[in-house]
Amino acid sequence: MTESTASVIDYRKIHEHTPTTPSEAVDVINGFIGSHKDRLLFSISNMEKAIDILGNSLGVPADYHFASTSLLRLAQLIPKKDEEYTETESSKYAKEIGEYALRIVACEAHNIKENFPLNQSISSMLVEVLFDRDTEVIDDFVKKQRVWLLKNSKDDVDNGLRQQDTNAFDLLKYYAKYDRLGFESFREAIDKACDPEANEYGRINCIAWLNKPGELRTEIIGRKKAKEYLSTFGYSDDEIDGLARVWRRSQEPKELHRAFADNLRCISRIEKRRPGIAKRLTDQFGIKCFGRYPEDVLIEQNDFAKDSDNPYGIIIFPSEDYNGGFYQDVDAIDELFQDLYVINGNHGVKFNLRIYESKDLLQVGKAIVGSNRKWGKISFLLIGGHGSQNSISFAFDSQLTKQNILDGAGIKRISTYFVDDPTVGLISCSTGKKSGIGHEMSKLGATVIGPRSDTNVDIIAAHLVGGKLDINITYSKGTTSKYRTGVLD
Repeated sequence: MTESTASVIDYRKIHEHTPTTPSEAVDVINGFIGSHKDRLLFSISNMEKAIDILGNSLGVPADYHFASTSLLRLAQLIPKKDEEYTETESSKYAKEIGEYALRIVACEAHNIKENFPLNQSISSMLVEVLFDRDTEVIDDFVKKQRVWLLKNSKDDVDNGLRQQDTNAFDLLKYYAKYDRLGFESFREAIDKACDPEANEYGRINCIAWLNKPGELRTEIIGRKKAKEYLSTFGYSDDEIDGLARVWRRSQEPKELHRAFADNLRCISRIEKRRPGIAKRLTDQFGIKCFGRYPEDVLIEQNDFAKDSDNPYGIIIFPSEDYNGGFYQDVDAIDELFQDLYVINGNHGVKFNLRIYESKDLLQVGKAIVGSNRKWGKISFLLIGGHGSQNSISFAFDSQLTKQNILDGAGIKRISTYFVDDPTVGLISCSTGKKSGIGHEMSKLGATVIGPRSDTNVDIIAAHLVGGKLDINITYSKGTTSKYRTGVLD
């Protein structure tokens, strides 16, 4: 970065520093962005001076990248139009500073477009702040700038789509909003990116990003492309609609494209190894969110689906999940699978692992009863759901409660489908608290493991102790409770 003589900065007092050079301006802006609660300590005059210095630096090639990035990051402090946030004095001040930077950015849109093709992140940031921020500084000039930007970026976007660049897919929604910009002209590039002859990873990436929420026209195309892809694995149109519906309910809205990508990639990989496996697992075990589980676990579940000679345990996860938490458990499940593999190798005792997904409490019961009917008594159960001290939720309107256990003869009867003193692991927040649902469940004659707080699973481990399988769960906040027949271990 070009410099004039600069003063030595005390970064502990960056909020007091008056910048004189582009690098100092970047330091002040970075300090402001990273301060969060302390942003009010930065004076309006110092912040405006930092922005003005970088605005002037946009004409200097050596400084262009740093200046553009810093100004765009400031503009991103303006809340998005659809974003929920708590307004405080600090957030109001950050928005004010962001709007000052946005005015500079809008004036320089031509130069940014010229220096950075739109398939690069800086230009994508530019489009995003011009279109998606909740601000009143979007005047007629800015509106003209953003329309100009899109009109003059069609070749970049078209090439980006053909190369399966995710930034290009993100930009599609803006063209979809403005018919006069020629959204239909991108159809050929979209078709090419999603073509069956295209790179498999890129094709999946394309389908996932088209299903990212934002504009109905791109989502409609995304649904069509997903249907074309999934139909090659034997799913009917209705079944594909069911898969897509669950995927949209298995992750938080802003990350839905990740749910599509994770699930499609897993399906692609296991289908290469066992053609037809995905639909079999959906039909027999209700699995739809394939991306939550290790590939090898699903393969072995398929290969040993008829094995009733060996002991086994089951995992039951809810099909719906509002925040995508169960996609984070794939490593913990793999750890358990590897431990079971070691036990088989060292002791000659094979434990099968079988995964179910259930939309409600009724399907949870059917999974347990059906497993017992096919393979005999269950050695261990891992059950997931969003939890509290006294409940486990399997869907937005279906839950197992402590009172169900206290009152329900059906729950007590289900306990007969397990071996003596089975292990039940609760992958569900706060269910391990004293006198809660996990504690009560253990009184049915089980060893129950659960967390005492809101947390995630780190490790699920298995060992053979005295000929009996011993399961242990480590939660990320280290708040594990283990109850043996009603007594805290």
